Amino acid sequence: MAFLLAACGVSRPFGGLDSGFVPCVQDFDKKLTEADADLQILIEQLMLFDDELQNCKDDEQRKKIETQRNNKEQGRVY
Repeated sequence: MAFLLAACGVSRPFGGLDSGFVPCVQDFDKKLTEADADLQILIEQLMLFDDELQNCKDDEQRKKIETQRNNKEQGRVY
């Protein structure tokens, strides 16, 4: 319940709503759909890194790809 309320912008479930915003199922569904799309993109990018690693022959290049993959997986972008 707390997650649903937080995702819809409600910080005080029993004390009222902030700034008059009234959450609805459509808002939650939209946020959930956006999060799912972002996750799918991340999964596809990680799979591409894995494919590159399998086809990589050069050790130095392999290390670069592994570093990029690890950074992406941990949410770091340089």
